[in-house]
Amino acid sequence: MKGTKKILLLSLILMTCSNIIAQSIQVFDSKGKQPLSFAHIVLRNLEDNDNRNKYFVTDSDGKVDIPNQYLHKRVIITASFLGYNNYIDTVQLDHTLKITLEEGAGFLDETVVTAQYVPLETRKSVHKVIVIDSKKIEQLAAVNLKDVLAYELNMRLTQDNILGSSLTMQGLGGENVKIMIDGVPMIGRQDGNLDLNQINLYNVEQIEIVEGPLSVNYGTDALAGTINIITKKQSPSPLSVQVESYNENIGTYNQSANMGIRIKDIHSIQVSGGHNTFKGWSSDDPWFSLFKKQDYQEDGRFKSWKPKTQNFGRFQYNVNLKEFVLGYRGDIFIEEIRNRGLPRQPRKTTAFDDTYRTLRNDHSIYGNGRIAKNFHLNAVAGYNYYQRKKNTYFTNLESQEGILTTNSGDQDTSKFIQWMGRASFSSQFYNSIVNFETGVDFNRETATGVRILNDKQIISDYAFFTSAEIIPINGLTLRPGIRLAYNTQYKAPIIPSLNVKYSLKDFDFRIAYAYGFRAPSLKELYFDFVDINHNIVGSKDLKAEYSHSYTGNIQYRKWKKHTLYKTELSLFFNDVKNLITLVQLKDVEYTYTNVGKYKTIGSGIKQTFKWKWIDAFAGLNITGRYNRINEEVKAKTYNITSEVNAGLALNWDKIGLSSTVFYKFQGKLSNLVLDADKNILEQYLKPYHMLDAHITKLLWKKRVGITVGVKNIVGVKNISSVGASVDGGVHSAGSTSVPVAMGRIGFLKFHFTFAK
Repeated sequence: MKGTKKILLLSLILMTCSNIIAQSIQVFDSKGKQPLSFAHIVLRNLEDNDNRNKYFVTDSDGKVDIPNQYLHKRVIITASFLGYNNYIDTVQLDHTLKITLEEGAGFLDETVVTAQYVPLETRKSVHKVIVIDSKKIEQLAAVNLKDVLAYELNMRLTQDNILGSSLTMQGLGGENVKIMIDGVPMIGRQDGNLDLNQINLYNVEQIEIVEGPLSVNYGTDALAGTINIITKKQSPSPLSVQVESYNENIGTYNQSANMGIRIKDIHSIQVSGGHNTFKGWSSDDPWFSLFKKQDYQEDGRFKSWKPKTQNFGRFQYNVNLKEFVLGYRGDIFIEEIRNRGLPRQPRKTTAFDDTYRTLRNDHSIYGNGRIAKNFHLNAVAGYNYYQRKKNTYFTNLESQEGILTTNSGDQDTSKFIQWMGRASFSSQFYNSIVNFETGVDFNRETATGVRILNDKQIISDYAFFTSAEIIPINGLTLRPGIRLAYNTQYKAPIIPSLNVKYSLKDFDFRIAYAYGFRAPSLKELYFDFVDINHNIVGSKDLKAEYSHSYTGNIQYRKWKKHTLYKTELSLFFNDVKNLITLVQLKDVEYTYTNVGKYKTIGSGIKQTFKWKWIDAFAGLNITGRYNRINEEVKAKTYNITSEVNAGLALNWDKIGLSSTVFYKFQGKLSNLVLDADKNILEQYLKPYHMLDAHITKLLWKKRVGITVGVKNIVGVKNISSVGASVDGGVHSAGSTSVPVAMGRIGFLKFHFTFAK
């Protein structure tokens, strides 16, 4: 009798355990047979009326416990994990289900964080997000942000050899593009633009680009688009070291190094630094001048592209508290540009020289992750210090000694300080129809200097924002949002936005509307920038910019074994009121003013093809620009310009060899402007082509990489800029040249990686 009771009790226990086990799914790596924690599981019940997807995430053992409603039911199950091919099958959950995932063929959907509630795959984002990962940065042999963006569609770069490189996006200037590092906005705009050459890409994980306004999320400056540079925060091993050297034939040599330490998967430390040197370049320089000694007493001391040095460093510390990460990042950047003048007649023993010294000192603390079962917190606070010092020297070319000049305006130091904070709280209910995000945002910028009105000015912005993600049916996501802001110098309106995304099999459809607002910057309002090449005067009478922006995107993506086909079609329209632009007051003096109406419209198409070791893309973009001046003369409604880009990468992983080719065509760019006498002129920049090609060989178990290549194979230097009155009258202007590139450049890059 006792034996029978024991058997019945044991049977009951086994039946109970069987029911528990039958409701479990476990995900493994097929190669290492290790469980995959945080893998995503999606179930759809085929036997009940409710066929809505249900979402689950595996635990540290790679397992999820499935509710009883799925027991003995036929379901469609999808398992996914970053870096692995998706698993999809129709099964009946009558027993423990073990799933093994195969490593992907390189066609991974990148995870993005910009404007997201939680880190999310790009395809699931309601925004169209362009991701430039570390692999593509390597393929481009990119040193700074300018190198990366040069081959992107819907972006156009310009070059000022004192103020640096800047860009336009969707036909709008760089002052309407928000550039951030880990969510912290950068400061220090010259002529409304950030110098892209100052944004080095050492220790960068990826770059995320969102075209169109993100004013609800990030406020002012985010009308045309947002660029968020994501740094590497986790060392890949307990100890890792990377050393890199990059050299060009024209006298460029850069070195950088990074060391990462990881302690028990809890603490991670990254220390990075580097030094860049550029000897300067003019169109009559010899092609190979890497080791040429500069004679500072000759006429050749003057360079069209100014010599400069850069020193930079970063310290980053993260601590992982289960599902929440806390961290600190500190950056320092020092740059010196030397504008050496021509020897003065008649003896040519003296010259006037300018130096421009830039100091950036940035600090931020951040925390993000899950703070409760279904809630997520993302917070960052930052301090940015920017100083630009300009000095003019009277130099004795025989002794190479210089003394500061005493002329008014020759010496100037300007400082800009930014304090910012942003925190958002969001829900993450996987099976809910509605999730939400709400947050606060503040920014305070101070400018000081003798060229600032009253020597000091302050502008602050405080905001509350909220949005919701609504999924009424499978495949459809709605995200309405709103931002309420207070600006200390301008009345900020209520800023709404609406994003809609619909997925149907291999198609993703996105449409969006956003209202934009941009308060003039302190530089545009109060700062006077004057040197031998510039005379730009701020205007305190500027009005704030307002805009209505519409974007649309259709993406078709098809996976088939080792092949990926992807086609994207994009549309945009921006209607901007009170656009801030530069106008000419006198022959050499410029100031900022508002344009009553300014519109941009455009469309683009891009095709991507990947197959095993082949990665190729090609795209076409057309942009039209319209401003109010068009209404005063008989001219085209929109000035149209076109762009074409293409790329091909071949990767032979087995032998550690890869080669890449990148191409970009920039079409004729025209615009209508006013001269000093209020005459209407048409300006246009002639079209040009850019072409790069590189080859990389990996050695010593892929620890060492050597890249050899040629940039600007076509040999572009200066592009003609032509201006003439629209009626061809007496106000016609001649042709000038605009610097674009430094001719054909050969380079050699070396990198070494060690990981314990």
